[in-house]
Amino acid sequence: MILGKMINSAASLNSFNYIGSVDYVLGDAITLNFQLFDPQTKMRFIPPSTAIVKVTFNNMDTSQFSETGSFINALDQSLITVDLPGTSTIQLLDGNLTFTVDLLGDGTEIVRGIIYSALHQVITNISIL
Repeated sequence: MILGKMINSAASLNSFNYIGSVDYVLGDAITLNFQLFDPQTKMRFIPPSTAIVKVTFNNMDTSQFSETGSFINALDQSLITVDLPGTSTIQLLDGNLTFTVDLLGDGTEIVRGIIYSALHQVITNISIL
């Protein structure tokens, strides 16, 4: 199993910072950026350019949905970005995320991973006077 480490939203090749989690408000669009990391080698995990990364999200009603990530930079396939529209975050549950890396893009070689504490829901209390 590999890990994902959350990185800042302005991440680019060799220019990023690790962050603990992404704060979000229910119903707002968010972008998640993370780096694939192999805890055994203590190095980034770089899949081939044919790889497909799918991130699984949990909803408050226990349903799940997946989104396909994109490589932030073609020169470093360890950096992944996933955009979620506001309609996908209405019921989004915070916490851990799981993902799969389909190494060949054909379903024959799958690597599984997890991002611990990836999402943190920000509670807003807006009162109208």
